[in-house]
Amino acid sequence: MIAFLDTEFTDFVEDPCLLSVGIVTADGREFYAEVTDRHRLAAANHFVREAVLSQFGQVPRAPCRYAELGQRAAAYFLALGETMESSEVIEVAFDYPTDWSLLECAIKNAGTKHWDSVERLLRPVNIAGVTGILEGDLAAEEYFESVRLELIHRHHALVDARALQVAYTAAKASIVSGEFRW
Repeated sequence: MIAFLDTEFTDFVEDPCLLSVGIVTADGREFYAEVTDRHRLAAANHFVREAVLSQFGQVPRAPCRYAELGQRAAAYFLALGETMESSEVIEVAFDYPTDWSLLECAIKNAGTKHWDSVERLLRPVNIAGVTGILEGDLAAEEYFESVRLELIHRHHALVDARALQVAYTAAKASIVSGEFRW
């Protein structure tokens, strides 16, 4: 199983702190959570305040404290694991390594039992080399354009995870057909 991950965080440069997580599986099961911890929100740079935090509060039941976000993410992955064969893993696909690092830290910080229970299920996979081909980029841009006027759009972790899935699907199809372009 593959699950596409995107996160939003406070800053690219200085000690990024997790603000939100979006995960989408190939069959459409989604997870989204956003933190309400004031010190994390206050640490957001100007761009993040304008592009990311302005979209918070649009997804029901998403707001939570940072510690709860890790617990929720662990529960989501465990629920996915219950639908798989015991030998299968969940490939957590991302296009920016910080996305995986921040998610892993959130689950670990939620408590050892949470990380221990999901670690065996998860295999992080950086798919930037696949989604970054022209077909992937074009598909993602087309998706972003289609949601441009929605309440949530580009720079929302759930929307960006959906776009990553779209990019991966398009890029993979073009690679399989032999028609991909860099």
